[in-house]
Amino acid sequence: MVNRNKLAGFWQSVSTRITAVVGLSGVVVFGLVVWLTLYQQQSENRQLAEQELRTLGLVSQATLNRIIRYGYPELVQEVIAELEVHRRVVRALIVNEQGAVIYSTAAGELQQSLSDLDLQVPAAFMSPAAKYPEVSYYPDFNRFYSKHPLAGEPDDTSDVRNWTLLVSYQFDGGIVNSIQQRQLTLLGELILVLLLASLLRVYLQRRLTRPLEHLKAGVEQLKYGNGKVSIRLHDNDELGQMARIIEGVAKDRAQYIQELKNLNTAIEQSNECVVITNIDSKIEYVNRAFTQVSGYSKAELIGQNPKMLQSGTTAPAVYKKLWETLTAGKTWRGELLNKRKDGTNYLVWATITPVVDHNNQLTHFIGVEEDITERKADEEKLQFLAYYEPLTALPNRFHLNELLQQTLQSHDGQHFGSLLLIDMDRLQHINDARGYEFGSELIKAFAKRLKKELKDREHTLAHLGADAFAVLLPEESLSIAGAKQKAEAIGNLLLGTTEAPFHIANEEVKISASIGCSIYPESQQQQHTSNTAERIIRSAETAMHKAKQQGGNSFSFYKSTFSQQVQQQFEIEKNLRQAIQNNELELYIQSQCLNNGTVISGEALVRWRHPQQGIVSPGKFIPVAEQSDLIVAVDRWVLTRVCELLAELQLRGRELSISVNISARHFRKSDFEDWIDALLYEHGVEPAMLVLEVTEGILIDDLADVVVKMERLSYKGLQFSIDDFGTGYSSLAYLSKLPVSELKIDQSFVRAIGDRKSGDGVIEAVVSFANHMDMRVVAEGVETKKQCDFLFSADADIVLQGYYFARPVAAATWQASLT
Repeated sequence: MVNRNKLAGFWQSVSTRITAVVGLSGVVVFGLVVWLTLYQQQSENRQLAEQELRTLGLVSQATLNRIIRYGYPELVQEVIAELEVHRRVVRALIVNEQGAVIYSTAAGELQQSLSDLDLQVPAAFMSPAAKYPEVSYYPDFNRFYSKHPLAGEPDDTSDVRNWTLLVSYQFDGGIVNSIQQRQLTLLGELILVLLLASLLRVYLQRRLTRPLEHLKAGVEQLKYGNGKVSIRLHDNDELGQMARIIEGVAKDRAQYIQELKNLNTAIEQSNECVVITNIDSKIEYVNRAFTQVSGYSKAELIGQNPKMLQSGTTAPAVYKKLWETLTAGKTWRGELLNKRKDGTNYLVWATITPVVDHNNQLTHFIGVEEDITERKADEEKLQFLAYYEPLTALPNRFHLNELLQQTLQSHDGQHFGSLLLIDMDRLQHINDARGYEFGSELIKAFAKRLKKELKDREHTLAHLGADAFAVLLPEESLSIAGAKQKAEAIGNLLLGTTEAPFHIANEEVKISASIGCSIYPESQQQQHTSNTAERIIRSAETAMHKAKQQGGNSFSFYKSTFSQQVQQQFEIEKNLRQAIQNNELELYIQSQCLNNGTVISGEALVRWRHPQQGIVSPGKFIPVAEQSDLIVAVDRWVLTRVCELLAELQLRGRELSISVNISARHFRKSDFEDWIDALLYEHGVEPAMLVLEVTEGILIDDLADVVVKMERLSYKGLQFSIDDFGTGYSSLAYLSKLPVSELKIDQSFVRAIGDRKSGDGVIEAVVSFANHMDMRVVAEGVETKKQCDFLFSADADIVLQGYYFARPVAAATWQASLT
């Protein structure tokens, strides 16, 4: 079997086939040449034989005619005998006109009819000879036949008889004789054919076999995916062109294979599931992501129907639409709920595309699926977060806004409802004390109690975030007054829910709440816009803040004046920011004097000169600034101007101190000390010339930090004054620890001079405490001589400040008054 395969391989070789073809062609050519040579030789031999026979016949004809003419018939027999002696003459006869033999070397043939004798004479030669001799070759007999007319003996009438000399000439026209005659010629021809065949084989080997071997080697490289196939054929013939084509195909194929590898890598490493099925819905390919998501291996999936992944929960209409789309030759996209191998369901966004061949016949389906289980869950979670507060699972502010808008759109124009906004009091304090986790549990408990209290009433309870809740009561009242009455009753009921303590983490907690309420719609003719719902919520918030300002644990209805106040505060804050940038603030100084009127110091005050409104009272913008970081900007503006003024006074030799009110918010800034140091250094001001006034409220929060900060600044030379002393939270123990050099008696006590209990006694106590602590005392708001005399009698060194001595004036005016 192996030898047979080797033999088959041998005959399949192009080189062997070329050798066989060349050899066979040489044999054919040599055979043709031999045939032509031998044919030519036979033709020559026949011509020679015919010529010899003609010559012999003509000579014999002439001889016989002379013998017969001269009357020597006995010599005729001798001539006939001599003819037959010739090496090629078979028979020689003379026949008369009747075809009878009259002369022959065989006596038995005389007077016999030529047709009666078995002499193998063709029929054409049995007739008498014509005027001219006739010679013909008969290959069947391998003989030439000739007949020559003779003038025979006269007859009785003296007419000459016509005799015919008939000669049968043997001709050896065989191939062997011809080969023998042309041996050398044939040998030369054989050598020439062999030489030409060898040359032809060499030529074909060089021009065909070797190029084919190079092409074969190139194809072998192509087989193994080599993209840089180089075939050593440089001619521009058909094989050279084929070599260039193979090289181009190799390059294109390598690029195509690389693209397929890249595509396969991309598909295999893709996070999207890819599945390919045939038209019978049998899976032929799945990528790695598909096996990871489904839980099945490739072996378990290949050959199976994708129906194995169906969970049974996808609506049949979805699959019906899917197949209608695919059979129409279109791409289908949609969600499918599939089942994993472990039985769990997963949601995919599938894109299924039909694949057709070049004949537009459907061959496969390609499905690309994205596992959107988590994304769908996230979307649902986001949807929940968009409409509900996660801590309590109650509708959030956005959802409440939508519900309120829907309610307003369906308003019949005859009924009124209300919105209650509930805020837990002091929750931040509880968070600071117990932590935000504790506070969150308290919020959930409060929400649960609200739900329980409202469960038998038609309402919508919402959680607006942090400690704020809202209750939307439906439009059931025929008047605003009726709606208010019902809202107030519900509000008081909800306030009552806080009377019982809450139990959080094994701890009893008592809280209160503040409730604000707004009525909707405000009038029967009200035109509702997209902002109406938000405005109603803000109105309830404003009322709630008003309730908090009343001390908490109270209920308040919204009034339009509330919004006006809020709007006014907003405008003040906005304009104040611009005023600081536009340098609209002005520095004023009010002198601080001794009893004899000598100015020994001053207090810095700020005024705002509005471009349109003129001077804006500090009582309007300072409280607004204190509610935001604007108070820090105002403080720094004042301090900067004061340092500029102190620097000028130092240059003029006037060493007067100026006190500046510092807000608690500013004082608590981490960079307060560094900023003060930089300011004093920049202007070259002695620290002792700057007195920082702080209120007693600064002592409430983080006293230790306040003490440390004040001691460091005091060590650098700055002085501190406690402003409005006696009006706030005061602890003599704390005050004794502070580096305070001055106490300021609030003007409320000064105005009460004459009242022993609320005026005189308090002032005398403050002066006594200050003298014992070695502090300077400043009394502000001094407006009468009586007040001045009492204060001087209480302390001869007391510093007086008020209209009785000087009103606040612009810094430049105050500076000029010192000269």
